[in-house]
Amino acid sequence: MELTAAKLKTFQERSLKGFTPFALFLDTIHRGGEAFVVALGVDVSGEKMALGFWQGSSENHEICEALFRNLEQRGLALARRILFVTDGGSGLITEPTTK
Repeated sequence: MELTAAKLKTFQERSLKGFTPFALFLDTIHRGGEAFVVALGVDVSGEKMALGFWQGSSENHEICEALFRNLEQRGLALARRILFVTDGGSGLITEPTTK
């Protein structure tokens, strides 16, 4: 278990600076009463990369915001044009608010 925990930590903390996504797929998998939001990136050459997954009690906007903050902190440029693909889950998509 310790080796698996160490590998998971390395996976979740690795730099994403060298990966330039064309599309980012988001989906939620429900297991054991928990929700796991999974992010998969695809670059322009078709190379796929598992970017990470985030665990929460349900599919919700807060977990998605945490996911995107983490991706950016690890070097993934989300400010550029990227195709975001979801299954339409209400927790992954929210309308922008105006102030």
